[in-house]
Amino acid sequence: RSLEALAQFAGRAGMEARYIFKSPVFLILLLMAFGFALPSVLTPTGWMDVTLYPLTAVSVPTIEAIFDTILIIIAAYYGGELVWREREWKIHEIVDSTPLPQWALMLPKMLGLALVLVATPLVAMATGILPQLLGGGVDIAPGEYLLWYLLPGAVDAILVAVFAVFVQALSPSKYAGWGVMFLYIILLIFGPAMGLQHPLLIYGNVPAVPLSDMGGTANAAGASWWFRLFWAAVAALLLVAAHLLWPRGAEQRLKPRLRRIPARLNGPTGFLAAAATALFVLSGSWIVWNTLVLNDFRAGDGQAWFAEYEKRFFRYASVPQPAVRHVELDVALYPERIRAEVRGRYRLVNDTGSRIERLHGRLLGHDLT
Repeated sequence: RSLEALAQFAGRAGMEARYIFKSPVFLILLLMAFGFALPSVLTPTGWMDVTLYPLTAVSVPTIEAIFDTILIIIAAYYGGELVWREREWKIHEIVDSTPLPQWALMLPKMLGLALVLVATPLVAMATGILPQLLGGGVDIAPGEYLLWYLLPGAVDAILVAVFAVFVQALSPSKYAGWGVMFLYIILLIFGPAMGLQHPLLIYGNVPAVPLSDMGGTANAAGASWWFRLFWAAVAALLLVAAHLLWPRGAEQRLKPRLRRIPARLNGPTGFLAAAATALFVLSGSWIVWNTLVLNDFRAGDGQAWFAEYEKRFFRYASVPQPAVRHVELDVALYPERIRAEVRGRYRLVNDTGSRIERLHGRLLGHDLT
């Protein structure tokens, strides 16, 4: 009987996913993302508009920037469609009269949406690989796409699916839920410029991981997974809240559902809430300790840090300094140790026409001799 129930549960999740896959809006959004991303990955450029090879480390950030936005739009739109579909079709009272618990009504919708969102990065990966196939000269690295994009992208997609269903479960209407999701998208885009630079201040936000086809991700990937662990705990709490507050029957008001929470918060539901809360506190404390106490958190592109640097040292800008005329360097790179050893010589020439009393230099690393 348990296997039959599990099959029915999986069937419902698959039905919700097929509803989205067959939707013309979903296909249009995917084609839009493909159309925006393809020119960027075909002709990638870097600093000073220098043309780059379509390496995996170049393609992944490009497809992330475009497809992640489309992914959130898909989650926002279809989160409302799935949660409110039975009510719009006037069959919700029939569905709600069945002896199924709240989670059996809510979870298939979330999983169906998550399946669609997890499948979306596959299209993005194909978009990134296409220029590598057409141009040649670049090794296709499916393992790097898996570790750098598909796995973290799948977790991020599930987090967004949970949030979208939670918002619609608490909203008085589908359109109000869409409004909240629209504000969330705006916050993701403009939040850092408004002072919300720390990733813990916006749901699902994870610091960018620098990629290198030679050095991989170093220790930055591990740090990003700590943030995903924290947001997974938040998502688990949102799932518990959606389960407890899921609208059922004729009663759609939020206050009566809130009053029933203490009676429903028992057994496995209470245990899951307690475990998620403990994980939330532990992972959040670890992140705060590492980003705000142990280390100096530098937000975004470091504009505030550069502004302070300029205020402190701009007075030396007009001090005469010699010009570098010849450089000899012996560089040894150790990517696995995140270390570079550089030995060499500079030839400095005083062509300023005046006497130089003092040389100014910048400390760029450690263990300099």
